[in-house]
Amino acid sequence: MTIKELTEKHLNKIALELSKGTYEHYKSHYQHLVSWCEKNEVINVEDLTESKLTKYIFEMKEVCSNRTINMRIGNLQRCYRAFGIEFEYLQRIPKLKQRLVTYDYIELADIRRMRKYFYSLPMTERNIYEAAVFLILMETGCRRTELINIEKKNIDFEYNLIKFTKTKTFEDRIVPFKEKTAPIIQELCKMNTDKYLFVNPNTNKQMTKSDLENLMRKYKRKFNFEKFHAHMFRHSFATIMIDSGVDRKTLQRMTGHSDGKSLDRYIHIRQSKIMSDYKDKFLID
Repeated sequence: MTIKELTEKHLNKIALELSKGTYEHYKSHYQHLVSWCEKNEVINVEDLTESKLTKYIFEMKEVCSNRTINMRIGNLQRCYRAFGIEFEYLQRIPKLKQRLVTYDYIELADIRRMRKYFYSLPMTERNIYEAAVFLILMETGCRRTELINIEKKNIDFEYNLIKFTKTKTFEDRIVPFKEKTAPIIQELCKMNTDKYLFVNPNTNKQMTKSDLENLMRKYKRKFNFEKFHAHMFRHSFATIMIDSGVDRKTLQRMTGHSDGKSLDRYIHIRQSKIMSDYKDKFLID
């Protein structure tokens, strides 16, 4: 079997079992691997020897971050394991040290400023639609695809819960929302007969990622943010929860992370908090 055939076989398996985003991730990295192999006369699986793989990693170090190298080698390790191909050297390669990457998020003060604005809007069709988008992003920490695919039947107004069914992990997840937001969501449910909660009032069709991105651009200008995108609400949700002392297991269930270690990326330690903790807790005199 050639390296190209092996990676294509793995991509087919991923396409059936995992999300489109995961498929695109693997596809991009496999294209890099196959291109390198073709330039270095590594055609068949058995041609990828210990020395060739070492050369591949060494050359990547010149142009790639350790994080990217770890992803590419990790993908290859999983590929070989998936099809029972023995390559002990590959499986024993340790991860390179990499800098912990944190993400852009929205400060709590700005979250509160936005909430005050959306709650104060007149209850027009367009305002209800836009307010519900942002309030649900703030209150549930959901992903874009999860938001877009909320079905009305999966909203429980007795206990104020939303069941997300179109998830990255393919597992349903139930997350609460605030009681104050319930009337806005209820009004949105009445605005159309579609099964989906979010239907663009301008097109009368289910909201798309493009619709959501347009909203983000509109309110980036409105609130004068330098950076502003839907996933920042997820980062903020996790950060606020962690700062408030919510245990990691609970947060993992609410955010739908299959690996609890992923939550480390959402820990944003602000300089003000560092100074406050140092002053209040580092008592040596």
